[in-house]
Amino acid sequence: MSAPPFVKTFRTKWLGAPNGAANTVPATAGLNVNDISPIFVKASVKINGASVNVAVVGLIKDSQWWAAVSSNLIDSVTVDTTDAQSSTANDFALEVANTANSGCMFGAPLPPSALSIATTTNSAGSPVRVLEYWNSTAWTTIAAAGCLVAQPANWLTTATEDLILFIPPQDWARGGTPVASVNQATYNVRIRCTTAPTTAGLAGRVYVGTVLSGEPALAANGTHNAIWENINGWPCPGAIAAIGGAASTANEGHVLSIVYR
Repeated sequence: MSAPPFVKTFRTKWLGAPNGAANTVPATAGLNVNDISPIFVKASVKINGASVNVAVVGLIKDSQWWAAVSSNLIDSVTVDTTDAQSSTANDFALEVANTANSGCMFGAPLPPSALSIATTTNSAGSPVRVLEYWNSTAWTTIAAAGCLVAQPANWLTTATEDLILFIPPQDWARGGTPVASVNQATYNVRIRCTTAPTTAGLAGRVYVGTVLSGEPALAANGTHNAIWENINGWPCPGAIAAIGGAASTANEGHVLSIVYR
């Protein structure tokens, strides 16, 4: 039997900035999949207006991911998941001012390729940051051209959403040696300052997700379809709380629809 289709517009790039309590799924996350085990799923993102990059994103449960901060991401990290998942302003440091190689790291059982950050203190200066993943032998940069949303030049409280969004590389591997205190059982991503800001960005809340399907430069007013058939193809194991839509440009006319049975 087919369930009623889920159809919802999304006006933000992904989640917006809900800044909610830990273990609470924001309403903007899309279809709650905690009690769904379908044999067929079709998720479609219909964009409104000019060509944009799009994605179907699974929100990873807070219980499944971890976060860390560091003054030197090349050497070690300090786990700080509690602060990353709280709504308290300024309790999660995204980097350290005037300190090269400082930054933050996130890990999950699925590639953490969507990061929604509720910034509560602006960074300032002319920072240069690199986004890196572990490919089993080295930390490797994800080029700006490989991102579905342009990385923020500075973390800004005035932004609707500071968002990192990219299609997971095929060679992404679990772990991240030789960085001390990294969870070796998860897929990990780090945001490292090669040139540090003069004022560090601080966050209240971070949400972590994984891009299930994405398409760069979807044609104007086009539709991106992702189809999974048979229960073994269901893309949402227990780590995922909801399926939502994302786009490089916010527009209240973008629509996510999901049909399943």
